[in-house]
Amino acid sequence: MSSSNGKVSADQSPTIVLANEKENVILNQKIQEQKADFPFEITKIEKPSNTVFSYAFLKPGEIVSASDKESIGKQTFELTRETRKILGYNCKKAVTKINSNTIEVWYTNELKIQGGPSTIGQSLGFVLEIERNKTSAITATSVKK
Repeated sequence: MSSSNGKVSADQSPTIVLANEKENVILNQKIQEQKADFPFEITKIEKPSNTVFSYAFLKPGEIVSASDKESIGKQTFELTRETRKILGYNCKKAVTKINSNTIEVWYTNELKIQGGPSTIGQSLGFVLEIERNKTSAITATSVKK
């Protein structure tokens, strides 16, 4: 669920993360249900290399793709001692800076898999919340094994 200044964004298509030992795929519910309007994007992260593949579907039959082998490995985090529970999982907080943005990442190692709703924090554990500048957030609403 996406929120801004504490308010849940209306009419959003929830982000879906499909994760296993070999890859993570990030998309939204409308894309999964094949009801998304063009353009839309799907991101895939291959493991263990953490290579990111982005696929932009511009219109029927027109796809642009890009790959990145370095961005996840270059992420640096300040690991804090803060913890909290999200969906019953014990989560730890890590903080990073991207340009002028402060990003707080809440992740768990209890799921024994790495992943999350964006490429940020993929190497930490399973990311259940990402908050940018204390104003906008993406928070997990369910986990299905």
